[in-house]
Amino acid sequence: MAPPLTATKAKTAALADIAKQAMGALLGQAFQWDGRLQSRNANAPNVFSGTGVPAAANIPGQGRIGDYYFRVDGGGAGATHLYYCTVAGAPGTWIGIA
Repeated sequence: MAPPLTATKAKTAALADIAKQAMGALLGQAFQWDGRLQSRNANAPNVFSGTGVPAAANIPGQGRIGDYYFRVDGGGAGATHLYYCTVAGAPGTWIGIA
């Protein structure tokens, strides 16, 4: 029998908190988690994800040089799935790297 949904949500929230703390400890930064990995340190890169190519709709604020974006919708055979921001802006200039 599956666990109650509230127990599953509580476990998911606890795991997200552990992951946030682990990333902060590994990278020496304090991180905020809201579906994106955004550093509170203005000089550290952020990690975003979304469907399609990086765009203003899935890059909150401005992309910064060094930020990463993971495309999660597949995009078809041969599509780029990892992008790197080379020029800051809204959304910035992103190049496909994988």
